[in-house]
Amino acid sequence: MKNKLRALINQYMLLLWLALGLVVLLATASFAAYTNSGYKKGVATTNGSAAMFSANCLLQYDAGTTTYGDLPLAFPKDTGDSPAPVSYDIIIYNRSPYDATQINPEDITYTLKVTIQGLATPANYVGYSINDEPFDATGTCTIPSQKLAGGRASSNTYKLTLPYAGVGSASFVVTATPEPASNGAVNSKMLARNLYTTEYTQATAAQWAGTFADSSQTTTPANLDAFNYAITGSGAGTFTLTWDTTYLQLDPFFQKEITTLSPGAYTAPTAGNTTASLAIPVSATTQSYYLVQFYRTAAPNATTETWERVAQWVTYTFESSQAATG
Repeated sequence: MKNKLRALINQYMLLLWLALGLVVLLATASFAAYTNSGYKKGVATTNGSAAMFSANCLLQYDAGTTTYGDLPLAFPKDTGDSPAPVSYDIIIYNRSPYDATQINPEDITYTLKVTIQGLATPANYVGYSINDEPFDATGTCTIPSQKLAGGRASSNTYKLTLPYAGVGSASFVVTATPEPASNGAVNSKMLARNLYTTEYTQATAAQWAGTFADSSQTTTPANLDAFNYAITGSGAGTFTLTWDTTYLQLDPFFQKEITTLSPGAYTAPTAGNTTASLAIPVSATTQSYYLVQFYRTAAPNATTETWERVAQWVTYTFESSQAATG
């Protein structure tokens, strides 16, 4: 009888240790997947709020948000007698802002609305348009019922055109608001940004800078699984981005895109050094704005993480390839 009882106890103890071992194994595997495959999560703005809805110059916000971050649109200075109109393409996609391979399986229907700021009267709106659609007397151009077909990569392009005379004074509030039927497809997100115009000359060409775009929002960094990093500027040269791999991993798709165009642009961490860098060729003539993503390589720390602290994880330098001419 004692032998049977002892055998039964041993069986229970074996099962208990096996169960505990499985729990530890699963926990370890889960954290490894978090730190090593973060780029596959495709989160949007906060933990668990992924949305496959993005743009080349707009950021995601919760539906109903009315305050947005700023983005400069830099145009080259024209000193001719009759400067030609200038334009900028706003492109909206049905993909994650963090991973171009994550395509929304559902259709997205939305309204694009662009409102002019900084001009005094409706007479000043002449020459402003979105895809040749003029602005109305209130300085607004609304394009409803826009659709991105689900299940495949889709995009819509909107050419914002303005007279050269408006550069430096005109700015634009741009929103892409999903229709109610599409709220589920985009996790109740919208796209928006304040676009303001500026000009540059050769003498001021060497101006490129980077910043965490999410820091302008009310969320704290510990609430984010990944970060948007905005690079903007004018002129041409090499923008070198350096980051601490202890905390962050650059979006591998963006890194591959740059190294394909510029072999040797990436510098990996070395023994005793946790920093990596990427030398990005930039030219405002072709593109004056980049929105890149960083993913976490360690779990968030709500106690110590501030935007000031996170900003220390990424630094940059810029070397102009142009000589100033005044």
